[in-house]
Amino acid sequence: MVEEKRGAGQVLSSFHNPFGQLQGGMYAVFLDAATAMSGRSLTVSLHVSLLQPAKGSWVTVTGQVIRRGSRIIFAEGEVRDEDSTVLARATQTGVPREAAPQVPVPT
Repeated sequence: MVEEKRGAGQVLSSFHNPFGQLQGGMYAVFLDAATAMSGRSLTVSLHVSLLQPAKGSWVTVTGQVIRRGSRIIFAEGEVRDEDSTVLARATQTGVPREAAPQVPVPT
């Protein structure tokens, strides 16, 4: 069974860099969210490859688990434009939420 999450979002002008392109950090935010949600994990590492700038006003982001273990999860993600062109790819290593150390909340 493949665990996959997909979402779409509008590329707002506030997400643009001075060159009018989607900021690289926004790709990372989108891909981190998609890969972590697909594996229900906390991100330990994220590697993002930016392939080309977004030209349209909407992008679709997908994340899917490649391998799930009891202590570690490997996931991949993609950002595509309205024409289904791949704009960015990412690999993520995560810790399952249930295996993550619990941090006490100050009262």
